[in-house]
Amino acid sequence: MSDSYPGIDDWERHVLDVLPSVCRAGLGGGWSVALSTVQAQRELVIEGVARELADLEVAGRFVLEGQAALYGVSASGVTTTELRRLVIGARAALASSGTDDDLYRMWTALCGTTDVRVRTVGVMTLSSALEARISWEPSAAWLRAAGRIVARSVEAGSDWDAVVHVGGVLRWGAVAPGWGAGTWAYPLRKP
Repeated sequence: MSDSYPGIDDWERHVLDVLPSVCRAGLGGGWSVALSTVQAQRELVIEGVARELADLEVAGRFVLEGQAALYGVSASGVTTTELRRLVIGARAALASSGTDDDLYRMWTALCGTTDVRVRTVGVMTLSSALEARISWEPSAAWLRAAGRIVARSVEAGSDWDAVVHVGGVLRWGAVAPGWGAGTWAYPLRKP
């Protein structure tokens, strides 16, 4: 049993409580409890899906693909980690009204880190600049899908630029010491 789904912990006790006379009638008891094992296994699968829906940070691919379809995110060409970030970011984008706080929440959810910067500048027309350091190398599909999510989050009619960085050291050959703190930058693609 969990706080997100009220499952049944003891199926044998449950069957005895629901069918007391049948379960205590000789062979009927063992037969009734044996029939309940199929239902118990299905119940565990349903409970697992309910837990994953309650916390997308631990959700598996099946639940993430369903949530991606719900939020209009394409799940093709992305890893499970990328899909998780896209789904959580798309959910945050639905609540975004284009303010700096909403953009910050969406951007941290989309990138999965708090090492982000969100700047909105402009007097007559707004322009938003988003930057983040992420822990994985993004695929082209993630960059496209993330660009669509950011476009949904910024204020209507405003321009935006978003870039993610992967930290690392630029190396010249296998034994060279490297050129200091180099970062690999990936701009998000605008739809």
